[in-house]
Amino acid sequence: MAHSGSHFVPQLATAAVELHRAADLAALRSEDNPFSPWAALASQLRLVASGLSALVHPPESSPGVLAEGEGDLGGCLSAASAALEEISPADAPEDLAFWVGHIDDLNALIADLGLAGDERGRRS
Repeated sequence: MAHSGSHFVPQLATAAVELHRAADLAALRSEDNPFSPWAALASQLRLVASGLSALVHPPESSPGVLAEGEGDLGGCLSAASAALEEISPADAPEDLAFWVGHIDDLNALIADLGLAGDERGRRS
């Protein structure tokens, strides 16, 4: 992508960290089921995070902390979007709109999965 050779933009790294955190939360919701839509979401979140900043590696997750309910998928994506909005036009990579669009799509998917999870909970 266009920003791979450009100067370091800290907001890209911040957004990537938030997306990796969201991926950890989605993976936790998958309950280790590789066929769960949450597992697929976790992979997509990591892909977008890597696209934003190849310098940021997934943090060592702390499943015990995540299991206690610390963290919110929507909040992580909102923080990632907010970080990207802070990038000045002069520093913005050419493909920034592409990545912002992906985050918006993933946010919609999270809403859909959340509703599906609530419906399953009501049926049981």
